[in-house]
Amino acid sequence: MLVSFFVAVLLSLDTCSDCSCVGRDVKLCVPHAALERSTLDREGQGMKAKHEAAAIASLEAIAALTQQHSNAPSAKVAETLAAALEHESWSVRQRAAELLGPPQHAEIGLEALVRALADTKQHFSRTAAELRALDTKLAGKLPDKRREVLDAERKACEERKVALAKWRRTLSARLALFPDDRAVDAILASTSRNLVLNSDVALVRLGNKKAVRALQESFDNGDKNIADIEKELANRDAARGNRPKTLGEAMEGLVVARMQEARLLAQNELMAAFAERGLSSPGPGAYTSAWKKWIDQNLGAFPEHLPGVSGAAW
Repeated sequence: MLVSFFVAVLLSLDTCSDCSCVGRDVKLCVPHAALERSTLDREGQGMKAKHEAAAIASLEAIAALTQQHSNAPSAKVAETLAAALEHESWSVRQRAAELLGPPQHAEIGLEALVRALADTKQHFSRTAAELRALDTKLAGKLPDKRREVLDAERKACEERKVALAKWRRTLSARLALFPDDRAVDAILASTSRNLVLNSDVALVRLGNKKAVRALQESFDNGDKNIADIEKELANRDAARGNRPKTLGEAMEGLVVARMQEARLLAQNELMAAFAERGLSSPGPGAYTSAWKKWIDQNLGAFPEHLPGVSGAAW
């Protein structure tokens, strides 16, 4: 899949014999440099627009500049796209991340995505702390109006948590395009290993030994997560005795089924990712022990280190 992606991108691009690139340094020809200046001046204002569609259109216009000289991707274009990773709109951030990759400046794109992914760890911690604080307040006795305010705050906080999770998945997916150990290290440092929460397909697509070996932890933590919930629900059932379940308690019983479904979906995604590499992994629903054994047996199919990104051009 990744090979066909790169081929499709490359076939849609033009090169310029008068634009040059040596390592990280790029020099544009006079016409392309002039076009870049005028486009950045014009579209830079558009990126500040309140309307998401206008900001995204400006990003796309800036990113399109590189298509005319893909052999010498501009640092200024990549830096402008990277700055949009901190835009107040999630949609604009999402589009900026999607545009950072081939054919844009490889080194700048990698560094920007690594930083953005690292930032999510702090944002997640802050959001989790806010949710705990709100839950503590809501557990007490409150006037109706105050409870309404706190409920609204909690809903907004939960929505922010969901958006952060989606953002983290986007960044991991984009980093999977960069064949560099730094991309693997960033994903391992800033995302959780848990098959119930994340399939870790990006690690398979990057595919050095460290990335693939980390999948074993994902399987173990996913199993533990499900077992802990099953144990907690069993203890609640025992404490309830013969009292019929409330509707809320009956709904809680669906949590384990949902988690098992998530684990099965993640396994299917991993199977597909390994199949892209010509490897036949354990079937859907296979036990964790079978997956871990298979990973140990097939580590030799993966390199110790990835080629690395060491300049502007791909």
